[in-house]
Amino acid sequence: MHQFLLYSCACNNGKTPEEDNNLTIGYVFNASKQQVFNAWANIRQLAYWYFPDGCTLEIYEHDFREKGIFLYSIFNPVAITQHISRGVYREIIPEEKIIYSLTFADFKGNPVDPLFAGLPEWPAETIITVKFCEWKGQTYLSLHQTISEKLAQRIGLRTTWLNMFRHLEKHLSALPAL
Repeated sequence: MHQFLLYSCACNNGKTPEEDNNLTIGYVFNASKQQVFNAWANIRQLAYWYFPDGCTLEIYEHDFREKGIFLYSIFNPVAITQHISRGVYREIIPEEKIIYSLTFADFKGNPVDPLFAGLPEWPAETIITVKFCEWKGQTYLSLHQTISEKLAQRIGLRTTWLNMFRHLEKHLSALPAL
């Protein structure tokens, strides 16, 4: 398995999760930085992996550029819940970094109070920073989300991201090598 935490990589923000008190996850992919980055940038590729196990994803808008909008819903048939989220890309450095905000939203992309999504303790907005770096011929991805590690653990957010990264790993393994 390629998932692990790595705090010394240049991709990381230099803090351990205990120091930062936010969710930080590292994952190593057997793929180039270009392939991993493109899986975030390309709507067709994103549709293959950006959802947790057992759920489905519908992407309404994906304008991958700074200030561009990312509007999608994830449906969980077991819990019979659908969460709509709206992201705004704040910074994109190809093959290096993606920073975007994420809020709960309605189908038109208007922000919705997390209380109505059944998560009253969830912040109105989180910021996700994804960094990519070469590591021993592979790509190390560092994800940092501005949500408390305790809340992330309680609601299973770490597991959700790791599920999504396993979907991404499977997707990348089916692509031709660059």
